[in-house]
Amino acid sequence: MTGPATASDRLQLVLVTLDRKVLETECDEVRLPGALGELGILPAHTPMITALTIGELMVRDGASRRWFALAGGFAEISGNVVTVLADRADGPEGIDAAAERRAIAKAEEDILAAQDEAWQDDMRALELARTRLAVAERG
Repeated sequence: MTGPATASDRLQLVLVTLDRKVLETECDEVRLPGALGELGILPAHTPMITALTIGELMVRDGASRRWFALAGGFAEISGNVVTVLADRADGPEGIDAAAERRAIAKAEEDILAAQDEAWQDDMRALELARTRLAVAERG
């Protein structure tokens, strides 16, 4: 039989951008869009620093889940503290789904018309808009 969860069984997540603290909370699990693939962070995770890419950050607290759209950055895992410094981070409430659909359509058009290296920036814009729309629709 297991007893109640203790502080050592929980993660402390701090999600910040250059201009604001987006979230500070205790949770059971964090999933991050690592530069080399998705990372699942649970209590007692190995310490590490990793680059992040465009993708969804998921925070699980019991049966509850919250998602945030990230536009890259870095994460540090030390002890049971997960610190995320994101280039950009938005929850569903900060995302306009209609605007993201327009951004997806524009990026797709731009990719078709792109020359030289410009398509890489258009692909990044498309990926970010798709991620933001996915988070907004989870809302």
